[in-house]
Amino acid sequence: HKGSGRLLLIDLQKNPLDRHADLCICVHADSLQFFYDAWTINKIVCFLKPPKYIRLHELSSQVLSSLEDVKQVTVSGLRHHSARRIYTELMVDVKPSYFILPDAGVYRNNCRLLLVDLGSLTLHFVPNQPLLENVSRIRQPKLIEKTGAMEDSTNSQRIRAALKATFDELKESAYDKYDIIVSSVQMIMVEENEDWRALRTKDQSPSHILRPLGITLTLKRCLLHSDTNLPEILLDGCLPLFRVAL
Repeated sequence: HKGSGRLLLIDLQKNPLDRHADLCICVHADSLQFFYDAWTINKIVCFLKPPKYIRLHELSSQVLSSLEDVKQVTVSGLRHHSARRIYTELMVDVKPSYFILPDAGVYRNNCRLLLVDLGSLTLHFVPNQPLLENVSRIRQPKLIEKTGAMEDSTNSQRIRAALKATFDELKESAYDKYDIIVSSVQMIMVEENEDWRALRTKDQSPSHILRPLGITLTLKRCLLHSDTNLPEILLDGCLPLFRVAL
């Protein structure tokens, strides 16, 4: 890395004074260049191949069955979890890395190759909104008085609306929310004697199979793994229009 001289930087802070979080994790990674080499990959596959007597399927089934514990979600349970939860602020910044697949699996100078640019990745934690206002609104509902009568029905509707709003917000607080931005993902077919480094910096060329592409996502991860009513992972995003040239 020409800038800081660090390939990977991880900053871990517990109970930081300048943030409203119990744990703050910052990860910065510089770009990497991966070359596919057929001989090396084959040796790694042989080394990592598990013995035949290890039955991974049965082991995984036993572990999953022991971890299953179904519970129902309640307002009091969500409020208790929201009050005692640990906030982890996560920030990730990964510079664009790229993968080179040479013809015949062996890299040579000026050889024909496929370049896959993995693009840059940024991930930021999005804090949840505080729930104190809605909770106080439920504990002390405001009654509206008029001449000689109390509008009980109107007040009851407001209480139910406040309860529903607070329940939805408590469900929202059961998720850690992250904004994810992926940019400059591209795929280039490089012919012999072409400069793949120069092609990688261009927005378009006849060699581009996939032009530089970016996408923004919102990831929500549920902290209540034992509750079947709350999805464990929620992913929201919009895939832009793209074209693949073959």
